[in-house]
Amino acid sequence: MTRLTRNTTLLTAATIGQKMVAFVYFALIARMVGVEWTGKYFLALSITTMVGVIADFGLTPVLVRDAAKYPGREKELLQNVLGLKISLTVLAFLLAVVITHAFGHDAQTRQLVYIATLVMALDTIHLTIYGVFRARHRLGIESIGIFIGQWITLSIGVTSLLIQPSLSVLIVALMAGSSWNVLFAVWHLVRQGIKPWHLSFRVTMWRRLLRASWPFALAAIFVKIYSTTDALLLEFYLGESAVGMYSIAYKLTYAFQFFPMAFVAALYPTFSAQIHSGERQALQKTFEQAVWYMLILAVPIVLGLWSIADLLIVGVYGQQYAASVYPFRVLIFALLFIFLDFPLGALLNADDRQKTKTFIMGGTMSINVLLNI
Repeated sequence: MTRLTRNTTLLTAATIGQKMVAFVYFALIARMVGVEWTGKYFLALSITTMVGVIADFGLTPVLVRDAAKYPGREKELLQNVLGLKISLTVLAFLLAVVITHAFGHDAQTRQLVYIATLVMALDTIHLTIYGVFRARHRLGIESIGIFIGQWITLSIGVTSLLIQPSLSVLIVALMAGSSWNVLFAVWHLVRQGIKPWHLSFRVTMWRRLLRASWPFALAAIFVKIYSTTDALLLEFYLGESAVGMYSIAYKLTYAFQFFPMAFVAALYPTFSAQIHSGERQALQKTFEQAVWYMLILAVPIVLGLWSIADLLIVGVYGQQYAASVYPFRVLIFALLFIFLDFPLGALLNADDRQKTKTFIMGGTMSINVLLNI
């Protein structure tokens, strides 16, 4: 557990810093641009996040898993994954165009979606490259990259808010942070003797990757559908101001996902290595400790946030978002189950049981969408 603990500490520290910066950034946006513009901003990012699963298509966890099991094949894996992702990113952009026109969004919202798809394209590249370092249990590089990238976004975004607020510039600020991460990740990879721009387009390898990744992709699609349907339906039935109110409750709840996300980033390759080497007792011990760690973190966070919801939302975002308190007090309890789901999902995926995980997520999506409608 020494390496796991060290990697978790590194990525948790960086992710905490990133989430703190992101929390301040979104709070400033909400205060300075108002409810309706906040709704537009959140809606554009929700659509892009949803189509982003097409660009990744579950390839990053496959890369991490296989590179951890077979270190000698990481270069071949990376080159083919990047080549495949470029093609999938084009498909994701076209899907974003279809969605925003199908829902009849105005010209400003469509423009925001188009810019945000560029952010999505950059994100899928640097996440792939960071996947190589995750497989090597070197999470320090990713930790530094994501933290500095968030500060770049904050600097550009706040400058825009102070001089002349512009939703387009706020999305461009995200693009700047993502661009930094791409450059930073590529630089470190080149230092390791791997040139990521040497892409591979081997059809046979792509088929093998897609066969391995489709359960990951389908599960991610299910997650994105049920995590963005609410915003799309709210905008369709109640308008962008309702999305703005809901976005506060949503963002505040999911801001605390960084604990399980950082932990599982280190836990997943550890699970993969232990399963591959047949260390079943060590695997069981690691899993049990992970579940207890999640419980110890989740319970006080959920209860504490529920108790101070009114003070927190009005104090941070302003009186104009007072209507966000009630949905936040309902939504915050989802965090307990989200924390517990991370180690369970990581174990299933590491053990090549993606189909089980996908089946669970499909049921979750169906229930969620029906209740939203």
